[in-house]
Amino acid sequence: MLELKARLWTHGNTDELLRRAIASYREPIELERSAHCSHCGQTAAERLDTFETDNGVTIDGVPTLVCEHCGNRSWDLLLVGKLEEMVLHRPTGTKITLDEMLTL
Repeated sequence: MLELKARLWTHGNTDELLRRAIASYREPIELERSAHCSHCGQTAAERLDTFETDNGVTIDGVPTLVCEHCGNRSWDLLLVGKLEEMVLHRPTGTKITLDEMLTL
């Protein structure tokens, strides 16, 4: 199906079709209602928060599990790994939102 649609709309370029589809896809991020804190075991709620990468890039609007008891913050490891990869060559001190990253 992907190849057929790519042939119809992007002269067979599946990468371009996917880029366009991703850029136009807009749905709110679904957050977990609650989970347990990996640090203290108490109730934690997911919210959109700020994440700072290892190379000092700040990303706003990242789904973050925040403990209501101890304040521990945790993130999905696969998401964090992809975010780190995406900002690897950005200068330290760069600030960007997750929404902006999704449209690059």
